[in-house]
Amino acid sequence: MSLLLDRRKTARRGATPEQMRSLIRVAFVPSGIAVALIAAITLVTLVSVDSRLTGVFGAIASLWLAVHQVPVQIGSTDIGALPLLPTLLMIAGVARCCARVTRPEDPPPMQLRIVGAAVGGSLVVTVIALAVIQDATSVTELSSPDTLIALGGVAGIHALGAVLGVGRQVWRLTGERLQVPDWTRTSLRQGTIAGMSLLAAGSVLIVVGMLRNWSAVGDLIGAEDDWVGQLGLVLLSILYLPNVIVGAVGTLVGTEMHIGDATFGLFHVTGGPVPALPILGVLPHAETGGAWLALLAVIVVIGVRLGQGCHRERTGAIVLLRTVLTAAVGCGTAMAVVGFLAGGPLGSFGYVGVEPPLLGLLVFGWLAVTGSATVLLVKRFGPLRRRRRKPQQLAADAEQPARDAAANMIVMPTTAATEAGRVESSGDVSDEVSPDGADEDPADPDEAAAEADRAESDDAASEQVTGVTDEVSEQDLPESAAHPSD
Repeated sequence: MSLLLDRRKTARRGATPEQMRSLIRVAFVPSGIAVALIAAITLVTLVSVDSRLTGVFGAIASLWLAVHQVPVQIGSTDIGALPLLPTLLMIAGVARCCARVTRPEDPPPMQLRIVGAAVGGSLVVTVIALAVIQDATSVTELSSPDTLIALGGVAGIHALGAVLGVGRQVWRLTGERLQVPDWTRTSLRQGTIAGMSLLAAGSVLIVVGMLRNWSAVGDLIGAEDDWVGQLGLVLLSILYLPNVIVGAVGTLVGTEMHIGDATFGLFHVTGGPVPALPILGVLPHAETGGAWLALLAVIVVIGVRLGQGCHRERTGAIVLLRTVLTAAVGCGTAMAVVGFLAGGPLGSFGYVGVEPPLLGLLVFGWLAVTGSATVLLVKRFGPLRRRRRKPQQLAADAEQPARDAAANMIVMPTTAATEAGRVESSGDVSDEVSPDGADEDPADPDEAAAEADRAESDDAASEQVTGVTDEVSEQDLPESAAHPSD
């Protein structure tokens, strides 16, 4: 109780000096590292192409916004389909930094301070970047973006990373404190697994397409004469790889990937001009034919796996369906957000990417239908599987008495002597009292000898099971039991 009161006093008093240093680190370390890397890449690129360094600061500021998926305008060209890999790295860096300064026992106000510091520091850098771009418009063709869009994009990316980092440390205690039901945690975990499975399937599809169209990929790389240009195309393809993977996921679930007038899907392919990017060489040039059945089977398998992961014995069908549907909603929403970030206008080519609402809706539909059918079938036919295993259970039940008997033989070495003394005492009692009130003869020597033999067998079994090497003395064995009248 005193510890809880101290925490409440600390929360009311404010952050300690150590916590303030942690907040400053969260606010500016990820942003500072990102700006340093952007500056290094920009300088190397400009020097390698023998370009002037006049607009280097404007280029660095524009790339800072591009990392956060803020559209960049160069002259009259809008670039909204930006590489997704730097954005994912930015989110991962912020999440890691926030997780390192977050302790599970921190009060909620401190957790909110960490998220606020991560967002606040990035906004400071963004304001400086907007001022630099505004100043560079006089010497370059850069156009200043909309201020609200720029601030909102940067704040959203850093807030997402901060929530992921803080939540990774405190979600267990927070769930216990808020009494979150177990099915919610199960749905969150299984929804995450389903989303990762979809992205993995899209990656495999890209690898297969690259191996199949390797000559086209090589021709696009060889379009540049010098190695600097070829290396730049390869690096740019790597940066755009997550965007293409999202397009592959959209293809797997039944939607289409658009590159201007060109569309690529399972059932229909329309040709058109495409950017000369080597990673786009994996795109098909014709319909997949009968292969679309096998590709649709991938999302079916992922949905079945989701249902199996959500199934729990001794759980009602309503709770199981609620778990599956919640996981499907979360996965579909996440895919729609990723699809929105991965697409956008790309100059004269037009819109590049998938349709985010349709992508989220199809992912939700596939997972909800197949997952719900799986849990209901498992719930319905689970007793049949147990009845099929009933003969094995009967055999196990038949062996149970033997196991109990073996367990009962694990006794102390003095069991034989105790049993013999019990026989002797029972013989004395029988001399005094009989069932009909009359005196009876002493116990039959043969019966006493049989009782002693059983005691000796129990003693041998106990020595075999427990490894006891002590032997029972001969005076406590059959002789004492054979003459109860003594």
